Amino acid sequence: EDVHASGHACEEELKVLHGLIHPRNFIPVHGEYRHLLKHIHLAESVGMSPQQTCLVEIGDVVKLTDSGMEKVSSVTAGEMLVDGNGVGRKNSMVVKERLQLSEDGIAIITILYSPDLKKMLSRPVIVTRGLVYTDEQAELHEDLQKIVTEAMEQVSAKGSFDTEEAKNIVRRPVRSYFNKKMGRMPIILPIFNILGGDQIKDSTSPVARRKNASAFISSQERNAEEKAGLREPKRVRDLNSDYSSSLGNYSSAGAYSSDAGYAETKDLPQKSAFFELVAKQNEEKRKKEEEAKAQKRAEQKALKEKREKVFRVHAQKVKAAKEEISKENQALGKTKPSKPRVSSTRTRQAEEKRKMAQGAKNPNPETK
Repeated sequence: EDVHASGHACEEELKVLHGLIHPRNFIPVHGEYRHLLKHIHLAESVGMSPQQTCLVEIGDVVKLTDSGMEKVSSVTAGEMLVDGNGVGRKNSMVVKERLQLSEDGIAIITILYSPDLKKMLSRPVIVTRGLVYTDEQAELHEDLQKIVTEAMEQVSAKGSFDTEEAKNIVRRPVRSYFNKKMGRMPIILPIFNILGGDQIKDSTSPVARRKNASAFISSQERNAEEKAGLREPKRVRDLNSDYSSSLGNYSSAGAYSSDAGYAETKDLPQKSAFFELVAKQNEEKRKKEEEAKAQKRAEQKALKEKREKVFRVHAQKVKAAKEEISKENQALGKTKPSKPRVSSTRTRQAEEKRKMAQGAKNPNPETK
């Protein structure tokens, strides 16, 4: 008998309440939508007309008349989300995505693909967060790589390549896999790195493909270019690579090509001039960044001063309004009456009585 089953009134109790109050108009305000609708039907069953009842939602405006009431319009109302410096609705897409990230996690799939060759240039890279523990990631990533590889075969089989369509083709089987195996629907984010035909030359060497997917050149082509003087010999390239690594880790292919005049290892003065040029460019870049930062700080300072000025003007207006209200209240006699002050005559009389009392206690004439 001490069990508390429910704190809400039952249907019969609500009927008794309606019979006691006899409301002229009735709007239910507590419960889910189905509860509110059921309460409307209950009110009509005890004698209220449909014009006297109204089912409203948050933001609805109701007009009351002698004959009844009706919904006339709606206004923006409800809970608002304060997120940093932004204010938005609680049910916005940003909040929904954050909730999905916190509950189901995210899987990022990076794919290196060539539409001209119609194939992937490397295995897909899988990154997951909030899905599995560390000891389970290897198995999960292996399964996902197989699924993505099969999906990319469908992409390659199509006549033309469309990035958004390819993302959907990859996303569908991955989402189905997570739903069946884990019962979860994480955010699936496929990322395509596209390399065109002018950036890739096919090669039978898997080592070269893994090292640099944008420069597949066969050994026969390299030998032919070296003999024709169009390419630096391997020994010169190795020396240039060591030299560039010691002076800033610049690429030998870009900094010391034969076209730039650096095919000979004895051209150290020209290389020094090149590095001076690079240092000069870096210094100019650094100065531009400092100027941009200084400009940003100046803009922030100006914005702060503008805000402070607005606040001061607002404070002055508030103060003036308060003074005006105080003057109006004084003119209307609304000021609080001040406490009556004791007159100086009464003060002197009290002082004389005190001295006389002290004289009665001390009859010695020398004592004042």
